[in-house]
Amino acid sequence: LVAMEAMKMEHLITAHYDGNVISVNCKEGMSVTAQTELVELGW
Repeated sequence: LVAMEAMKMEHLITAHYDGNVISVNCKEGMSVTAQTELVELGW
């Protein structure tokens, strides 16, 4: 779903179940904090 870069390390975020991406709540280059909802998934 998302590839994040922090401290020059890339972290891949995957979904735990099949579904559809309802919305993307971040943009490339955007700084985010812990617990930020990056994408919304639905059935």
